[in-house]
This record gives sequence, structure tokens and C-alpha cells, in this order.
Amino acid sequence: MSASVQIGIYGERYVPPDAAAMCWEAYRACIANQSDDGGSG
Repeated sequence: MSASVQIGIYGERYVPPDAAAMCWEAYRACIANQSDDGGSG
């Protein structure tokens, strides 16, 4: 997956929309799993 990541001129990484969506879904799933702790992150 890292091969699809492009480095910007300022060093920031541009992630393709599909990869970003997958990461976001995983992020939401992680937050949902920890929501019982109070949802503080």
C-alpha cells in the first residue's frame, strides 16, 4: 500500500481516495470499538 503513497513537495503524503477511505473505515471501527471507554479517542 505504501507504494501508492506519493510524497508532496513539502514532504506531506498524498494518499489515494480509495486508500484514504479504507483507513477512515478502519479508524471509525477502532473508535467504535473503544467507544465504551467514553469515546475520548
